[in-house]
Amino acid sequence: MKFEKNKLNIRTILYLENITKNNNKLKNSTKKLKDEKKVNKSQNMMQIFILETD
Repeated sequence: MKFEKNKLNIRTILYLENITKNNNKLKNSTKKLKDEKKVNKSQNMMQIFILETD
């Protein structure tokens, strides 16, 4: 019984580690998207400024 319990605990830990990894990947990709959006927005503002000053 003890062996089975340990096996289950190891599975649970591995499962939770996997969830954590996936969560971190999502956070990173979300951050990248937000950063890209900021860059795009600032590039658009620059283009508008250039158009207005021409």
